[in-house]
Amino acid sequence: MLRELYVEDFGLIERERLSFGPGLNVLSGETGAGKSLFLEALGAALGGRAGAEMLRAGAQRARVEALFEVPPRLAPGLAVLGLEGEEELVLTREVGREGRSVARLNGRPATASGLRQVAELLVAVHAQHEHQTLFRPERHRQLLDAFAGLEEVREGVAAAFRQGRTLERELAELGRDPAERQRRQELLRHQLAEIDQAQLRPGEEEELREELVRLSNAVRLEQALETAHAALFEGLRGEAAVDLLGRGAAALGEAAAFDRRLEELRAVVEEAAGQVAEAAREISRHRSELRFDPQRIGEIEGRLEDLADLHRKYGRDLDAVRQFRERAAGELAQAEETAQRAAAVQERAQAARGDLDRLAAELSRRRGAAARELADLVAAELGELGMPGTVFQVVLAPREVSEAGGEEVEFLFSANPGEPPRPLARIASGGELSRVMLALRKVLAAADQIPTLVFDEVDAGVGGRAATALAARLAFLGGSHQVVAVTHLAQVAAAADRHICLEKEVQGGRTRTRARELAGEERAAEIARMLDGGKSPLALEHARELMRRGPQAVSAEAQSGRRPFPGTGSP
Repeated sequence: MLRELYVEDFGLIERERLSFGPGLNVLSGETGAGKSLFLEALGAALGGRAGAEMLRAGAQRARVEALFEVPPRLAPGLAVLGLEGEEELVLTREVGREGRSVARLNGRPATASGLRQVAELLVAVHAQHEHQTLFRPERHRQLLDAFAGLEEVREGVAAAFRQGRTLERELAELGRDPAERQRRQELLRHQLAEIDQAQLRPGEEEELREELVRLSNAVRLEQALETAHAALFEGLRGEAAVDLLGRGAAALGEAAAFDRRLEELRAVVEEAAGQVAEAAREISRHRSELRFDPQRIGEIEGRLEDLADLHRKYGRDLDAVRQFRERAAGELAQAEETAQRAAAVQERAQAARGDLDRLAAELSRRRGAAARELADLVAAELGELGMPGTVFQVVLAPREVSEAGGEEVEFLFSANPGEPPRPLARIASGGELSRVMLALRKVLAAADQIPTLVFDEVDAGVGGRAATALAARLAFLGGSHQVVAVTHLAQVAAAADRHICLEKEVQGGRTRTRARELAGEERAAEIARMLDGGKSPLALEHARELMRRGPQAVSAEAQSGRRPFPGTGSP
């Protein structure tokens, strides 16, 4: 609730502090006294336009402070903006002569957009050419749902939508395309089968190549072994090497009898004779095992080709192929586990989509019924406010289902018969706009959580019975909200809980706007002026009568059978 508005060097306002209270607060005064100027100052504090042209002549800066008392129901929204636990909020705006503005929130530096975010929770200003929260279709959807009591169903839709999105992201992380996942698993299984079928063993390639060289050169190898064996054991063109070494060893033995130093040489030659004999036997064995086998050569060459094919596919050597197999086996195991998880997630995602479709359909059905009821109630209110023949529609446009449901909601209005209804933002007349807003606020009084409502020009072109109806509705709104209204109507002023009069005065050759709170006879005198421009005894008596009847008019409006506090729509 707006408690105080302090304005310094703003237009014709030198320095004024206005206090506001619960219920209906009205600002009245002669034309040009500065009523709308105070609303402009409030708008600057709420993060609206603030330029150097707003400064009082000769001032170096203008300053506006708006003090709000925060109701508990706004705590969650303010906590989102980092204002948790705040019971009062002071929105401050200063504008210098150079046009630069400074914003503060509870004394801390802020931005104009930051002030606007906070202000949207605190106050709604309904004035011509002002940016209104009710201009935004998303706000229309919120109000319709609150009017019809659909918050629980909408939250169910939002929860199902969020769950579906979470599961979709999980599926994406798991590899959303089942066909691609299946193809990958089949490839891995094929690669593992191919490697396992090869039955690789360490050192096999080296052994096969050596065997292939032996078998491919069997004839030459046999000839070389034959020659070596003959030289060592059979002799070539004389005695064999082993016999010659034996004879040499025997001769050295005889010589060693005369020279002991030759014994060591004898032992060396004798050992060499034994080694040559052993070598000759090994050569004989190799020669006996040696055979030319074309079939075995083909087998080896085929095996080496198979191994080379594995190298081309999986690694430069058998170790690399085995490492590839280990990685592929790990990936396949993970892929199979992922496939099982993906199937479970896919099943949950389908269930969530079913829940979303079911809840969204229910929400759409109930919104449709509530839209017709809301439109009828607002149209009836507009008729009572002196706007007969107007058309007010609540249009539901289908859209892809999201957190907010499966339709957009927009309020359309036409003030003139035969003219097509248009969005609220395209209403040209400030008086028409203010009365549409008033009618909406009246019907949506219980659904709207914004604590302070400000109306300017709401009574433009209104008189007679419509003026009384308008005053009753403003006062009625004051029962659930704080209402601040700039008015020219005596009926509205008479219904107020607090009446502030704005006046121009000249002092020291300078004009300034002053604000005074009125009560008693001062208030009756101001209401008399609003009635006929003067303070005749008849006008004063009429004013006193209006003041006495103010509460009665509100009571009659509350009992008029128009569901003053709608909160549940048609099921």
